Amino acid sequence: MVVDAAAPKDAAVAVTETGRLSTGVKIGYGAGDLAVNLALNVTAMYMLYYYTDVFAITAAAAGFILLFARMGLGFLDPFIGHLSDRVNTRWGKKRPFLLFGAIPLGICSSLLFFSPDFGHTAKLVWAAATFTFFFICVSLVNIPYTALAPALTRDIHERSSLAGYKVVFAVAGTLFAAGATKPLVHLFPTEIAGFRFVGWFYGIIMVLAMLIPFFTVQENRAVMAGIPYSTGFGFRNVLGNRPFIIMAVSTTLFQTAMNTLAAMVAFYFKYNLQAENLIPLAFVVLLVSATGMVPFYVRLSRRRGKKYTYLLGMTIFAATLVLLFFIGTLSPRATVVAMIPAGIGLSTVFLSPWAILPDVVEYHHWQTGERREGAIYGLFFLCLKFSAALAGFICGMGLDISGFLPNVAQAPAALMGLRLLMTLVPAGFIIVGIFTFTRFPINEALYRRMLRDMDER
Repeated sequence: MVVDAAAPKDAAVAVTETGRLSTGVKIGYGAGDLAVNLALNVTAMYMLYYYTDVFAITAAAAGFILLFARMGLGFLDPFIGHLSDRVNTRWGKKRPFLLFGAIPLGICSSLLFFSPDFGHTAKLVWAAATFTFFFICVSLVNIPYTALAPALTRDIHERSSLAGYKVVFAVAGTLFAAGATKPLVHLFPTEIAGFRFVGWFYGIIMVLAMLIPFFTVQENRAVMAGIPYSTGFGFRNVLGNRPFIIMAVSTTLFQTAMNTLAAMVAFYFKYNLQAENLIPLAFVVLLVSATGMVPFYVRLSRRRGKKYTYLLGMTIFAATLVLLFFIGTLSPRATVVAMIPAGIGLSTVFLSPWAILPDVVEYHHWQTGERREGAIYGLFFLCLKFSAALAGFICGMGLDISGFLPNVAQAPAALMGLRLLMTLVPAGFIIVGIFTFTRFPINEALYRRMLRDMDER
């Protein structure tokens, strides 16, 4: 990319220098998360099921692919973030990645669910290759897109509001992946044909949604003026950022819980409850209740703080999963109803990290005098990739150890394995994450002190 120090203004919507963001900017920025979460959640919710029950590879092999492909790619994320800090074009630092990465993302989506009629070994190679290329494209657009947020405003409450808009689109993408995938697949005579359609149809949606923030948002030059970007990677400095470490570890645990639950819903309803037709409804109830709570949590973050809000949501989520272990087998309807309080808690997983992480970026700037939002977001996404990989590995190995066999009636040991993976296993991750996040130090008073100190410099 060519450096253009005297970059002309483009047609993107400008951001006010006061820190207040227009509704158009918030909507335009948030729309990108529709693409990101559609990509992440269709794989989190259905990839393991697709590999075992449709593409016909073993659960253990699928679990290893989900683990090692995501982990291997995860180490690219900090370098993509660093690259997005270094480039400077007429479109800014982050937005070019959205423009040039959107179409490859859509193409890789169609390949991911193509289901070629290969032998078993060739299927494993195809699954590993397409999964790998798909997530390379996800990283190339997602990390620069998410790292745009700190460059839009320094107002702590506007960042919560911006995160709220982002969450609405994030949940919309998640809801679409959860609620529309199975019905779309069932429009076709076979699941193979149905998932092929889903792959290219979702790919088109991802391309269009990711181009919206490119055309409607630009980085605020007033916010970024005079801030030095280091030429080195500086990952050691980022790892010395205590709030970042606490945030990354706790969110990794929370996301592992969420991804484990998401991966097991299809299995649990199909085999434990004999109610495969309720899978879309369960996801819809979970995510609609999560979306409905976003305005409440945004207001609560203003009144009680972001840390309190995050901890409250995770406590509700963990308590619901423990309850679900005991009542989930009573009836399919009881399980669907339990998705309401689960969604109420889960809402903060979508909101809180993205409201808090820009403050962590400012903390690093306050400590070191350098701006590194790309590197910080890249390392954070490495943690999220690890959580998704770990969840896939846990589910795949858990299914294998419990004796799971696809498309047949399950033995009691396999049914108990599905039940534990759906409830108590993710609850355990959440409890450890809550204990970790209680040590997070940034509150509104410290944040305002940071801004005063940086302004004085």
